[in-house]
Amino acid sequence: MCRWRMWLVSKYCKASTFVFLSFLLILICSFMVYSFSPYVLISDRIPKPDERLGNLKEGENATIEASNCSETTDILPDFIECIRGTLLYSAWFDDRHAQNYIQVLLMTSRRNQPPPLLCRFQNGPTSTISVGAVAPYYEINKRYSNKRYGLFVASCILSKDLVGIPNFVNISIANECTVVLPVGNTRNTSYKRDYGICIPPMFGNIRVAEVVEFLEMSQLLGASYFTFYDYSISDSVRKMLSYYERKGVAEVLPWTLPTYITDQDVHYYGQIFAMQDCLFRSINRLNFVAFNDLDEFITPLQDESMPSLLYSIHNSNYCGHCFSSARFPTVDSLTQNYSLFTQNVLRRSPKADSSHTKCVDDPQRVFEHGVHLIMQPFEGYKTNHVNWNKARVFHYRKCQPPCNSGADMAVDTTMHKYGEQLRKNVISSFVKSKDTFSMKWDRLFLTDTFSTVFMGLMYLLTLES
Repeated sequence: MCRWRMWLVSKYCKASTFVFLSFLLILICSFMVYSFSPYVLISDRIPKPDERLGNLKEGENATIEASNCSETTDILPDFIECIRGTLLYSAWFDDRHAQNYIQVLLMTSRRNQPPPLLCRFQNGPTSTISVGAVAPYYEINKRYSNKRYGLFVASCILSKDLVGIPNFVNISIANECTVVLPVGNTRNTSYKRDYGICIPPMFGNIRVAEVVEFLEMSQLLGASYFTFYDYSISDSVRKMLSYYERKGVAEVLPWTLPTYITDQDVHYYGQIFAMQDCLFRSINRLNFVAFNDLDEFITPLQDESMPSLLYSIHNSNYCGHCFSSARFPTVDSLTQNYSLFTQNVLRRSPKADSSHTKCVDDPQRVFEHGVHLIMQPFEGYKTNHVNWNKARVFHYRKCQPPCNSGADMAVDTTMHKYGEQLRKNVISSFVKSKDTFSMKWDRLFLTDTFSTVFMGLMYLLTLES
């Protein structure tokens, strides 16, 4: 009887210990959750496109003022409606030609001829004399001429009599309105990053995990800077991107079109326009710049990174390099379970898709970039089409019916060599951004993301206060 009682007591103690430890673990997890209370219930509300423009309606004017035309500014760009149907976005100093220009990016209706545009510059930092120039228009990517709005570059010639580089440009359109824009690229920097990526306007149901995987995977491939355009993204995605902005590897620019301009009026929310802005923005910032979406990764197959590949193939004849795509069909279950799709989607199309190329530009040698090609290189330069076996675009796209992901698809495990480091970096980003709990717990147990979150919690316990 004693032995029986001792055995029972022993079992009871072990069970109590297990219950106590389980309860303690739950308590620790609960404490960690509530310590991040500002981020636990992250809203996925997608703002309306015109919220930051207030109640601006078609035809109403907006202005931006600069206090001193001899000072630089870090004002974020956004669309400014000057006259009915004409919206200005940004201005850039361009010295890549024999003649220097201020390039003004704007959108205007095709129903009439583009309105006359006059640029005025202050002749030196202390001068009260302004120098004016009438700007001719260049339309970006005319093949979308069926759309109501065209995307234009207005080239303001800089007079050789002008002293210094203007930091602001005073723009008058059709003698009806005046807008002052800060001029970018006015300071040449001795240091440039090797390779960056421009991401077109973001909208729709974009997951935080998708953005983090794109950023961390792209950095492993060699990208060191990212430019995003915010058309309408959720608060949770915006908070995560703010973390990368604080790290100095990304910038997020507002892309706020008025509500009366829809996807029917301008191609894909102004995708080409954003690319042109990002190309100008990269002139003094990057040696090479790519333009791709969150589900695309230009991947070297024989080199350690994209910069090492680009430096090895670039020469004085090329303006940039284009890469054919390999299509990796994804399924809803991966999206719903928060899996790392680059590590779990391994079947791809067996042949190169040359109709869906993505290109990397030398921004010093390109005037206009297209979605799948380099539209307008400077005279004397040509595009290099990179061999499929040397590098290709890994394109992870939802399988469209008729969906083909069967036996004729090739198995490709190239991305597995980045897997261990990718998981560590994803963990670190979620933990350090304090956005770990924005993910849904109901499906975390089905994927390796649960171990990611658990390891993240353990990592937090070791952090110094």
